[in-house]
Amino acid sequence: MLAVALLLPSSAVAQGGRLTAAAGAPLASTFKPAKKKFRAELALTVRNDSSYSGPLRVKLVYDDGTAVRLRRKRRTMAIAGQTLKLWLKRRGNGRLLIGPRNARRLKLQAWVKPLPKSPLGGTLVVSGRRKSSVSPLTVPVKLSPPATKPAAASIWHGADVEPSTVVINVYRVLPSPIAPTWLLVDRQDVQVKGIGAGEDVEAGRLTIEPVSGDTGGRGSVEIWAPWGLQPAKHRATIRADVRRITTHGTYEATIPLAEGDDKSATITIKTQAADLFIWPLLALFAGAALAYRLLRDEEEARPKEVLRLALTDLKAAHAKDHEDDKTSPVPYDFDDVFPSDTTSWDDCTLNDKTEAHELYCRIGAAKLVESLDDIQEEIADLDARVTGWPVSRAKVVQLEAARKSLAPTTSNAAASSTACAATCTCSVRWT
Repeated sequence: MLAVALLLPSSAVAQGGRLTAAAGAPLASTFKPAKKKFRAELALTVRNDSSYSGPLRVKLVYDDGTAVRLRRKRRTMAIAGQTLKLWLKRRGNGRLLIGPRNARRLKLQAWVKPLPKSPLGGTLVVSGRRKSSVSPLTVPVKLSPPATKPAAASIWHGADVEPSTVVINVYRVLPSPIAPTWLLVDRQDVQVKGIGAGEDVEAGRLTIEPVSGDTGGRGSVEIWAPWGLQPAKHRATIRADVRRITTHGTYEATIPLAEGDDKSATITIKTQAADLFIWPLLALFAGAALAYRLLRDEEEARPKEVLRLALTDLKAAHAKDHEDDKTSPVPYDFDDVFPSDTTSWDDCTLNDKTEAHELYCRIGAAKLVESLDDIQEEIADLDARVTGWPVSRAKVVQLEAARKSLAPTTSNAAASSTACAATCTCSVRWT
């Protein structure tokens, strides 16, 4: 038979606003033969300590990063040459829902073929919908073969580990789960005394254990024999190491050196994971650079763009005012103020630049706020002249119309001449 243990560490019990699981004895299940395979069921009660209401997403992540989302439909997972099928066992085809301040019992069923020769470890992740604020629950899962006493494992029976608890500081090279194995690890060596009789063991890894963090991260820790084991000396040096960590936080696991031995020597590994110190510094530098960029845009770049836009808008307004020059009088023009349509505003190499073009180039070369203030006053003066041009044209049109109304017509001129001649003749005769 194959024993299945679902370990619930103390870090799995969180504060409000998280999905939690009750701490207690490890949940265990036994694989039973079923249709040339081996089947087992696991039960887990998930508590919702937040106001979240909605579906639950269940995912199993193996130590090597392989992940499978568990649903009612069977999902196949290939792990270390083993074919593992897992699914949620529930009634109906509806979604797995949970209410605020409520609990939901999950039943998982697993089939495996063939029987694994070494433990299969992973992490069960229970979370809400994608954009929910509730923190997920991470629970280490370990699928172990039947408890046996191999010759190499029996040497740990009744042995003492000094110190029994080690703290490992880990710095993540990249501040993201992209490279969980890129770590700077402060490995710790411990002494084991009272080793029993047995065969020598070559240098290498003794065991690996999945762990979960208080921030929802996942990882795995390892126990190594860096110089091998010689039971005849009744003491040995083993090394605690961290293999992978997905996020910062605190991870803790108690690892027995002999699987299935209740009196086996155990070692507790506490891992303090943090991002490499360079990333907080880069975050500070990036924040300072962004603040400088925003300040520069606010104090220099944006005022320059506003002044340049004002000049181009004045030229567009002046061109619009001259659209009907053929039918209306032109009191005066601004040909020496604005550049021609074939001249680029950004071409500041011209020697005979117009007034507006010269202002445009001065805007780009200005380094002080006072210089921009002077240019703004000159643009305001130019704006007054441009906006006053339509008023001047309107007055010219009115004067032209008045002049035409006062000019004598041909018939009126003839009548005036006849009247004047008659008056002169009468005056002569009277005299």
